[in-house]
Amino acid sequence: MNFFTLNEKGEVVTKNSYNNSKAKQDEPQPVNTSLQLALISSILMPIADGIATISAIAAIEEEANEKQNQENSDKRLDQMQQQIDKLAKEIAEVKSAKS
Repeated sequence: MNFFTLNEKGEVVTKNSYNNSKAKQDEPQPVNTSLQLALISSILMPIADGIATISAIAAIEEEANEKQNQENSDKRLDQMQQQIDKLAKEIAEVKSAKS
């Protein structure tokens, strides 16, 4: 906001209210603790969000690996069962051939 005044010579001079308050702003003002905490939390929140994202990605990868391992185990068990069935059939054939 501008103010118009006359100086000693009678000239019109504009004064900005900003200039009057600027002297007060130049002095160091103590910052409230709540403002400091707000600043710290605003800095830490994106970091925490990033960590949460990394954690979620790691959990998804672990679950995918676990699923793959389970599928591999199931395949091996199926192959072993087929081998057992085949061996049991061969044993039965051998026994029937002997009698």
